[in-house]
Amino acid sequence: MKFARKLEEATFDSEWRYYYIQYKDLKRTLKKGLEKGLFTDEDEELFIKQLDSQISTIRAFRDLKGDELVRRTNAVTNIIRGIDSQLIDELSDNNDIHTDTTDLTSHSNADTDSNTSSRLSRAEVLRQQREMRLDEVDAMLTVILKEVRELSKFTTMNFTGCMKILKKHDKNTGRKLARIYQENFQKDPIHSDDYYSNMVLRLSNLFEDIRTLRTGAKVGDGPGIDAGNIVRKTTKYWVHPDNVLEIKLRILQHLPVLLFKKGEVDPAITSIYFDNTDFDLYHNRIFRDEGAQNLRFRWYGQWNKTDDVWVERKTHHESWVGIKSIKERFPIKEKDLNDYLAGRYDIEKLGEKIREKAIRNNKYSTPEEIEKVNKDVNSTSTLAREVQEMVLQKKLRPMIRTTYNRTAFQLPADARVRISLDTELAMIREDDFDKVRAGDNWRNVNVKNDFPFSYLEDKDIVRFPYAVLEIKLQTQHGQQVPQWAQELANSHLVEAVPKFSKFHHGVSTLLGDHVSMLPFWYYQMDTEIRRPPPPPIAPGSEPVGALHDQVAAMKYDKNGQLISAGPPSGNVGQLTYEQRQNLPVKIDQFGKIYFSNERTMLRWLNFGIQGLAISLALLNIAVTASGLMTATILVLLSLACMGYAVAIFHIRSGSLRDFQSQGFYDVTTTPIIVTIVLAVAIVAQVVWKASRDGIVGDF
Repeated sequence: MKFARKLEEATFDSEWRYYYIQYKDLKRTLKKGLEKGLFTDEDEELFIKQLDSQISTIRAFRDLKGDELVRRTNAVTNIIRGIDSQLIDELSDNNDIHTDTTDLTSHSNADTDSNTSSRLSRAEVLRQQREMRLDEVDAMLTVILKEVRELSKFTTMNFTGCMKILKKHDKNTGRKLARIYQENFQKDPIHSDDYYSNMVLRLSNLFEDIRTLRTGAKVGDGPGIDAGNIVRKTTKYWVHPDNVLEIKLRILQHLPVLLFKKGEVDPAITSIYFDNTDFDLYHNRIFRDEGAQNLRFRWYGQWNKTDDVWVERKTHHESWVGIKSIKERFPIKEKDLNDYLAGRYDIEKLGEKIREKAIRNNKYSTPEEIEKVNKDVNSTSTLAREVQEMVLQKKLRPMIRTTYNRTAFQLPADARVRISLDTELAMIREDDFDKVRAGDNWRNVNVKNDFPFSYLEDKDIVRFPYAVLEIKLQTQHGQQVPQWAQELANSHLVEAVPKFSKFHHGVSTLLGDHVSMLPFWYYQMDTEIRRPPPPPIAPGSEPVGALHDQVAAMKYDKNGQLISAGPPSGNVGQLTYEQRQNLPVKIDQFGKIYFSNERTMLRWLNFGIQGLAISLALLNIAVTASGLMTATILVLLSLACMGYAVAIFHIRSGSLRDFQSQGFYDVTTTPIIVTIVLAVAIVAQVVWKASRDGIVGDF
């Protein structure tokens, strides 16, 4: 789609449309100068003057709206403080009412009873007024959220328009302006990450204040979860950079932004993944082997602040074993890490440090506290020994580094529901295959946390084009996905990628020559994941995001052409049989279809091989014409099954890759044909045998 048309459609119903870049006017000016055959200095001056004028108008309006949003946010903050003060007064009144009620038990006085009832009514009226006021404030914040989205869209569309017209200018005139303007744009504060991060944090705090005033619960009320060993159910999604802010604004209405450290909204997280030269850990996880493990060393913050490193081991368990997959971890000082990996570190020191920390924090006095600390010491020591043995026995080395900025949404003391959004994701090589990187150290000390890592060679880094959204539930508490999170997961803003792994993507992209299997999403990277939002639904009709809304599931290639409509979001089981029969399969959301296709082929091959073995045995022992005939039929049937399995596998694989498949993959005729042929062969053998022995005549 041409940008001019895209801009027109995006701003058609916007109240700000007259302040957007006048892209067609700039194109017209550029075209007029080029029609003369030579783009003169006067044409250049006119183009620059017109472009600068539009940029000034855009910036003035943008700054005005930005300041307005800040003032409105400040006003909402003051209103919430006033409601908070009112709540304190109500609590004071309630205490007085409680005192009056206590007096009534010893003094029956009609005047006191009437006064108390009046004050109770007043408290109820105040409570209702407070609820109404909170509803108004909630509505005000919702409008602010809408305008923050619009401001982000306004900034992005205008920046894109300016760069497109400048590139068109440079290409057609030979004069270079794009780089100069781009450098100026990058200096603009609104293009920095902090601009919207600070706004997101403020709005998150305000929504959390409203939730606290409604429920009376403080942030963090709820059961704390031990961060050492975590049983989680995680679902992962890709998010296009254009939708990142929208995702944040939707989530913060339900969960607050979690600050890892004071002042750090989106902290950098760096992980070093270990494996051996055969990539055993990679292959075991790719094949989903029972007990497959990943090992990484993670720290939070800048590259030079690695005093505390978390050693993390993830263990995968299949559902049939009845054990949940688990992540176990323990901290260790960086200065001790190389000795630990080499087997020279005394693991008992880890337990001593845990005990010393508990004593220092006055958490080692009661029998319960002592028992808990001793349990932590034992589990940490056991895990540390197992990881150390794993590194030494399997000869594990640093292979891949992942680095990204994470925005986490979670109640600080309640990790039952946690949502994280990782941006500026990059995978970097740490191996020593072609040159020394990490060497004898546990990481390459020359790599810093300065995305986009322009000093690294292309062969050493892959900059992931999307953000990664993760919805994590602590399954030991039976936590279910909240309704709002499910609606977000089914929206046009995200693309579900089951079992996506940063480590697997880094290995498959940077070290693909060293592995024999690539993850299924590797073949999806060239597919455009953006989808148009669902159209507004008229009152009384089906709600937005309903199952029958095919628009939300449409997929487009990079040229804007529809390549797959996909199944609608939600529970497909609610559709009728006829509707399900007409649904196209959305391959990139259900990546397991690739593996199901492969398993189906293997089962048919297994059937064919077993039939072939039986038929060859019959050929060797058959002494009659009927026996030879039966064995021959079984040979032909077995070969046909094996050929059918291979052919249908390649046909389906090609259709899946090309997004050309429609409907379900049920095969109903082939098993019937195989059964009939087998039955005919067996019956024929019995009849021939009975005829030869004269049994038929006896009947």
